Amino acid sequence: MKLTASATPKTFSHYSLLLITLLMLLIASSCGSSRKSVDGENKSESVASLKAAFDQAVANSGEWEQLQVPVKLSITAPEKFNISGRAYMVRNEQIYMSMRMLGLEVATLHLTADSLIILDKFHRRQIALPVAETLHEADITVADIQDALLGRPFINGNAELSLASASKFRLAHLAGGKWSATPSKKIHNTAYSFIFNADNGLERLQATINSSAVALVYSDPAVTSAGTFSQMARLATKVGKTSVDLSLRWNFGSVKWNVGNGIPSSRPYGYQPIDLSGFIKSID
Repeated sequence: MKLTASATPKTFSHYSLLLITLLMLLIASSCGSSRKSVDGENKSESVASLKAAFDQAVANSGEWEQLQVPVKLSITAPEKFNISGRAYMVRNEQIYMSMRMLGLEVATLHLTADSLIILDKFHRRQIALPVAETLHEADITVADIQDALLGRPFINGNAELSLASASKFRLAHLAGGKWSATPSKKIHNTAYSFIFNADNGLERLQATINSSAVALVYSDPAVTSAGTFSQMARLATKVGKTSVDLSLRWNFGSVKWNVGNGIPSSRPYGYQPIDLSGFIKSID
């Protein structure tokens, strides 16, 4: 698809829906990580070192209630596309992204526990999906999706992590000083894993979907008053036969905390629904 100025809001709608959909699939799919075994002689020492590493990772993830942060969506495959805006989040309640071109709001994304609404304001079209049943069946919360986007570990459907949460994970050493944390809680008999580097920073959230490894890769950590956030989250995978490579870049140097969420209270009207079958065909 050739990109033009008029096509960009539609492109944002397509890839925003794709990103959220893949996140939900990623969280609900089986883990594809390999783990390095530990011999019995060093097992106690190994368990203690893993627990200490986990405690540090949890300590790096502070609590927050509301945030506003600049965001940039970049796509390198199947076509090149960039758009910037601002994200507003209310912890475990809402994710709202307002994307702009030449100072004008051209597209929005609004996710709650009940619905996902993406507006192409340029063409007055929308994708509106009920998600309450899907999230409930998968035991996924809005907080889980926020953590996945912002590069923070979590256990699906649970409250904030604490030092006592280590017992709810299977911890394992990996090569190069890295380690993994796989929640013991599964979704439909499947699992997902977090991979940390030797400095206990989160590097990726990974799983296997339809026999293919899929991962959200994190980089550029930012230390804030609410803990550490990953300023880059990249997803590279295939949808059908089409390669998709997209990333979200958050600018936590300009984050604002608890200053109002900026999320519209009224529901949109006068927008034409976008056919989902057409959306799927346009990606595949």
